[in-house]
Amino acid sequence: MEKTLAPVVEKWGKDINDNVRITTILVDTCAFQHANSDFIGIYSKLLPSFYAAIDEKKMLLLTHPILEKEIEKHIEDSGLCKNYQDLLYYINKCSNVLKHANCSDKQLFAKISKYDIKHQTFKAFKEYYKNAVSLNYPDPELIFNLYFSAKPPFSEVGKKKNEFPDAFVIEATKQYIEEHPNDVLLVVSKDRDWNDSFVDLDEVIMCESIDEAVTKINSIESILSEEMLSEIFRGAYDDILSEAEDCAMRECYELDDYEFIEDLEVDSLETQEVEDIFVPLKISRDMMLIKTVVSIKVSGHGAVFDEERSIWDSEDKEYMVRMYSDIEFTDGYAEIECEIRIIFDFDDLEHSAQVDSFKLNNIGNIRISSDNIKIVPIDEDEMAMRYI
Repeated sequence: MEKTLAPVVEKWGKDINDNVRITTILVDTCAFQHANSDFIGIYSKLLPSFYAAIDEKKMLLLTHPILEKEIEKHIEDSGLCKNYQDLLYYINKCSNVLKHANCSDKQLFAKISKYDIKHQTFKAFKEYYKNAVSLNYPDPELIFNLYFSAKPPFSEVGKKKNEFPDAFVIEATKQYIEEHPNDVLLVVSKDRDWNDSFVDLDEVIMCESIDEAVTKINSIESILSEEMLSEIFRGAYDDILSEAEDCAMRECYELDDYEFIEDLEVDSLETQEVEDIFVPLKISRDMMLIKTVVSIKVSGHGAVFDEERSIWDSEDKEYMVRMYSDIEFTDGYAEIECEIRIIFDFDDLEHSAQVDSFKLNNIGNIRISSDNIKIVPIDEDEMAMRYI
């Protein structure tokens, strides 16, 4: 199958694929939120790869006390921390079932409950920034002058007061740039106000996400050109499809708009495509780690609670009669983010390329959408045999 590498990312203003110099990096908190604040790399190696690329290129990180406070707060609200809280909840809720199944391990459960994932995640963040330059607080008078004159990041007089924290960080960054004229700064933010604040500065390059930033950093003085990356991907493509299908077969699925009584049963699954528009997370002479999207086609079946045929008791606030239906679906479709590690011989890229590891980055069940759904009501006799 002939594959070609399309342009990976775009950015505001200058083309992010321009081979420009970068010496310093500043990341807005919104970019970390989009990456699920996963500084540890539990669900995705995006952030660890981002900082590894920065370290490899010997670039300088900028930070600010305001950003660090916001990051610490957002970690608590991340899917990473919420999933951990769910784990603690279900261990407690299902304690009797676990005991009955001889799976109750008090020592393990105590260790899990004592683990502070928020602290460990923020600790990982602090470790990445241990050698960063902490920006100073600018004169508040400068910030209020921006506010009352409606200059970025304030777009209207008397409005957008919530931009004050960002305004302090942005002004501190501008002062740093002024004091270090030889630096070229990459700012990672999807906030339009940040872009407007830096748009007139030639020594600032903007990109919207960590994905784009990793791509940009890896493109600078990389030992592999885009054509070589494409050649490696093309050489490993059949292997990638096979690995994707194997991983997808081991996952659990949900069908949009339906809640199954038990796990949805997959009847057939086929990998349709793995996108060749990928983000290179890490590149070396014999390995590349990339992030992309795999699309799959799924058929399956299962039983669902049928609210329309059930009888609700408005006085007791419960169903007097609960009815169920069988659902069969075909041509279900899902797109899943994945990370692929490909190894190769530098002297024979395409023919030697093979998948070293493949990981789907879904959190929880994979959601499927399908337009081909058949619903068959379950009669009362069969329902009694199954669920009563």
